[in-house]
Amino acid sequence: MAVPVYLLFAPLGFWWELGIIAVALIAGIYLCDWVAKDMAIKDPGCIVWDEFVGLWLTLILCPPGWYWLVYGFVLFRIFDIAKPWPVSWLDRNLSGGFGIMMDDVAAGLMALACLQLTYWSAVSLNWLPLS
Repeated sequence: MAVPVYLLFAPLGFWWELGIIAVALIAGIYLCDWVAKDMAIKDPGCIVWDEFVGLWLTLILCPPGWYWLVYGFVLFRIFDIAKPWPVSWLDRNLSGGFGIMMDDVAAGLMALACLQLTYWSAVSLNWLPLS
């Protein structure tokens, strides 16, 4: 569901996207903290808002084309599930809503870097037209 929501606000432009993600992140810290405390679970599996924000970060500068959306989604899920450092460190060492959100933010930023590196490498090698 994060992709269709992203597609609704992506046409607004970078600064609106960034603002929406920032508001979603701040709200997520408080809401996820409240739910986790209420359920007495460190990171309840029913909370998916952190995945929304992480995926939106991955896609914030997404090149045009459905395949880039799919690639971004796959990259984010890989980083979110595999939890390489620093994602794993954040997951283990931060608590509450901040901890719930920050490991997915880190996974999203790592996926964003990989997505952009792939795209700009392909453009610079003339494998793709700049579009």
